[in-house]
Amino acid sequence: MKNRISISISPQVKNQFGPEISWVWRVLLTSIGAAWKEVNGDSSEGIIFYGDSSQHENSKFRLSIPFHKNLWHDRHNLRLEKLSHLQNIPIPLFVKKPTSKKLFSSECDRLICHHDLVFYSFWFMTRLEEKQWSKNKHGFYDLSSSNWLQEEVLFKAPVTAIARAVKQWLTSLDFAPFVPDWPQGKKAAVGLSHDIDYPEVKRLIEPFRIISKRGMKGIPPALAILNGKKNHWHFNRWMELENRYDAKSAFYFSAKKGSLIKYALGTPDPFYDITQKRFKNLFRLIKSNNSEIGLHTSYNAYQSIDQIKIEKELLENCCNNEVIGNRHHYWHCDSNNLDATLLAHEAVGFKYDSSIGHEKYMGWRGGHALPYFPYIEGKNRSLKTLQVSPTWMDDHLFNYLKENLFDRKKALSQIADTVISQGGMIIIDIHNYVYDSFLYPEWKKTYEWFISFLFEKGSIWLTTPGEIAIHWIKRYNSIIDMSQGLSEGIK
Repeated sequence: MKNRISISISPQVKNQFGPEISWVWRVLLTSIGAAWKEVNGDSSEGIIFYGDSSQHENSKFRLSIPFHKNLWHDRHNLRLEKLSHLQNIPIPLFVKKPTSKKLFSSECDRLICHHDLVFYSFWFMTRLEEKQWSKNKHGFYDLSSSNWLQEEVLFKAPVTAIARAVKQWLTSLDFAPFVPDWPQGKKAAVGLSHDIDYPEVKRLIEPFRIISKRGMKGIPPALAILNGKKNHWHFNRWMELENRYDAKSAFYFSAKKGSLIKYALGTPDPFYDITQKRFKNLFRLIKSNNSEIGLHTSYNAYQSIDQIKIEKELLENCCNNEVIGNRHHYWHCDSNNLDATLLAHEAVGFKYDSSIGHEKYMGWRGGHALPYFPYIEGKNRSLKTLQVSPTWMDDHLFNYLKENLFDRKKALSQIADTVISQGGMIIIDIHNYVYDSFLYPEWKKTYEWFISFLFEKGSIWLTTPGEIAIHWIKRYNSIIDMSQGLSEGIK
């Protein structure tokens, strides 16, 4: 048994893509809980070798993974043709890029892989194909022109599957121990959260919103709103529901008050004021329940680091607590340069962000069902702010049900199966205003069915995104401290 994996990256490869490749290996190895030691290619203690396939035959390393130069150099132009499942690992096949139909070969006590798993992981996590897709007015991508929906890529978390395969191979090569993924022996984690968009009903707007979503069936609840018989102040009810399953959630509040005029002109920020006494009392209630308070950055906040900082500091002053996490309103980031928005999170000092998701589509946008520090290509380094990506937002299974397997329980069961089999993470995003079943039939019921389903598994950690982030950062740093090398691209 060995305490650290010895890994060698070909010097020729490192000279071309050193920061990118070191980042991928850090993500993969910390994901499986393996510390490492980077060694040269002549080492007699070698476990993993990554380099040109022509060097594999002479390598003494136990696991060899090839560097595919043509993929790395053409990475910005690749389009997914399909996923090929080799030994239960979803392997991307690219348009006009022939590849091996075999995952690996065994030679004596060595495994020789025939696919560049490092590139695949980089390509998924940096979302390179997205730049070739069309976008709507909010900057969200339309996947209908790609093969991602047909291949159900978002439901399969291919990067996590690759990481787990590497762990399985290392185990077969007698490597141990691995740092546990989750605390208290849990096998997977689920972060519960609520975006606080409309805690206070606006009678001139909400009736029309309900009718627009439900058509003629929305008239009775719209009248109930208009007459003041219904409201959206459901914080106690959400916490009571979650407490029944020994779970806690995060509540993301907007610190910038919008207006009806700005809303009509295309800036749909919420209308409430967190400086009011009502909200300060609410913050005390949330904290007393050990729930999390996070920032719901305003619609155009991504355009200014100073604006994000102003909003973060205002919320911290109002709730008298450090705010470690963020989620953008509408998940609205810089759609032409998402990395710029991610760098803003780092500059402001967030420990984590939870905004990299698709408006219409469930699943893991970056292909990884675990937290990770994103890579910034323009800076040739990884970010210091953790990404805890949203997996399921309530509207995915109502207004966008046809984009998500047409069946609510089937879609939720599929992401649960993926995360349980991979030991991964789901982040749930439920809006505060959907609690009332008269106004939003089946919305709260679907959420409660899912967390009940997860709770009954007995091995899933139901907690806040903030608790997940704190745990993962501490775990990541402990593995880094035990490791040596693979340091290119760390700020």
